[in-house]
Amino acid sequence: TARDAAFQADRKSLISIYILCRVLIEIVKQAPEGADEDLSDKLEEIVFTQLKTTDPMSISSSIIKSSNWNSFAELLGWMSERKFISVSDRFIADLEKIPTFVTRDLEPGVHLLILGMRYLRLKNYPLEKFEETADFMKSIAKFFYQAENLSVSLAYAEVISQLLLPLAGSMTAEVNHPTWVEAMTALLSTTAKLQTESSSSKYWASIFRLNVS
Repeated sequence: TARDAAFQADRKSLISIYILCRVLIEIVKQAPEGADEDLSDKLEEIVFTQLKTTDPMSISSSIIKSSNWNSFAELLGWMSERKFISVSDRFIADLEKIPTFVTRDLEPGVHLLILGMRYLRLKNYPLEKFEETADFMKSIAKFFYQAENLSVSLAYAEVISQLLLPLAGSMTAEVNHPTWVEAMTALLSTTAKLQTESSSSKYWASIFRLNVS
């Protein structure tokens, strides 16, 4: 039937997108320094748009769509290896537009946008790269502090933990950098507030992981 044909076509399209993302990830990982900047910028914009416009309900009901969304996030993560400011600024620009209190119908989309940062590659050296990381974390710490929805706060807590843990074992004197100190102080203040406000034990795992980080 026409319905079955449409379903099969949609399924093939989704599988093709997944395969394309995996191929692009390998290309980005192996691309030489200074590869085509215009092409890279266009790809970055397309992938970010796909990530942020994905319907949250479709992800919860389809393993393939969920895998595709995760591949978009992973691809952006690999792109941030060389273009951290460019990729991270896209997230910052969209997160800045989100009000401190989000209506229930918008929460899933905000949640997805935040989780989309999970693969960004933070660096503690050289100094220039670390300062980019510190500036980014300062912005994220501000959004985390301002968030009034518990689900949004928990999304930030989850992602911040994932971003910081890879750095935990390699940082030394960098921890005294003023911007980094400011960001970490803000994070600790917010997690302390959440621990006080969150009466349910099911939220403690996310908050505890962030405190440990």
